[in-house]
Amino acid sequence: MPNAALTPANSWDLDNGSGTPTVNFVFPRFSGVANSVHTTDLHGAGFQAGAQVKLSRSGHPDIEATNENVVSANQITCDLDLSAAAWGAWDVGVANPDVKSAALHGAFFVGTATGQAWGLER
Repeated sequence: MPNAALTPANSWDLDNGSGTPTVNFVFPRFSGVANSVHTTDLHGAGFQAGAQVKLSRSGHPDIEATNENVVSANQITCDLDLSAAAWGAWDVGVANPDVKSAALHGAFFVGTATGQAWGLER
């Protein structure tokens, strides 16, 4: 059972108790190709200072995030350069400095600037 503690910001922080990070959701969860996107809320648990974020997809090079900021053990912000990204669903991964990692499969979508074809291969 997760341990919950009320933070000063009146939000709940959940500790999964395993020491392994978890990724629950990312916002925004889609963007157009050739855009850079600032991820304002990669939410989960067990994030450590120095955690690294990436998008990954089978058959394509990983997209390493820049400007990662571990706001708390439950939130990371970062920037993603999608200029070379293929259309479709990408996994969102977080790796802590202690080498424990987690991914949320298919959590981020790359599509057209008009919002068409989200999650569809071109």
